[in-house]
Amino acid sequence: MSILDLSLDEISETTIRRLISDGYAESKTIEYKRSLPGGAEREKKEFLADVSSIANTMGGHLVFGVDAAAGVPTDVAPLTFTDPDAEIRRLQSMLEDGLQPRVPGIAFRSIPIADGRFALVLRIPRSWLAPHQVSFQKDRRFYGRNANGRYLLDVTELRTSILRERGEADRILRFRSDRLGRILAEEMPVSL
Repeated sequence: MSILDLSLDEISETTIRRLISDGYAESKTIEYKRSLPGGAEREKKEFLADVSSIANTMGGHLVFGVDAAAGVPTDVAPLTFTDPDAEIRRLQSMLEDGLQPRVPGIAFRSIPIADGRFALVLRIPRSWLAPHQVSFQKDRRFYGRNANGRYLLDVTELRTSILRERGEADRILRFRSDRLGRILAEEMPVSL
């Protein structure tokens, strides 16, 4: 089962429990966290590095409120905050201040768990503005992700990422120009 196949609104406690029962291991597209990042600098940097690595690679999810051993989810560890919206705003603020450029399209979902507690899922899209740099407390690093988790991008990977994104933008502009030219020349498959 992959939560990538579900809309964010479809993700529920049942979904999270199924990830656990299926042993859906961490990968390029999913990472489990027992707790939300606190106020410590180290925790904030780790959170920003995780988000940027996912956005710089394929997109995916961070799932908070799940225990994992060796990357395999073992149990729900519900978060004990009283205001999910306040926590989401706090995380959004960290992302806005700590990543350059900002990652567009990140979505949050708080998931009610028994006894008034929660899990929190962040859906992070693959970014067309990559690479995103962690720019927090004078830390200026770029991260990618593979099957083993997050890693620092080396110079070659960084160069490739920048050129790939520039190539995508150029290809989109060429496609648009070509289509507009065909419309003006009335070379369309359907008459307008």
